[in-house]
Amino acid sequence: MKITGFAMGAALAGPIATWSLPGALAVAACVAVLAALAFFAFPSAAFPSAT
Repeated sequence: MKITGFAMGAALAGPIATWSLPGALAVAACVAVLAALAFFAFPSAAFPSAT
């Protein structure tokens, strides 16, 4: 999953950075915020219960 995400990010970063560097940074920041929200939205996946 990490390799796929890295490949997708690299594939999208080039065209976005060519279009606008500040735009690419803004897109990266938005993706980071979405990842943080997903992390907290599904806490059981992040912290499995130790039983």
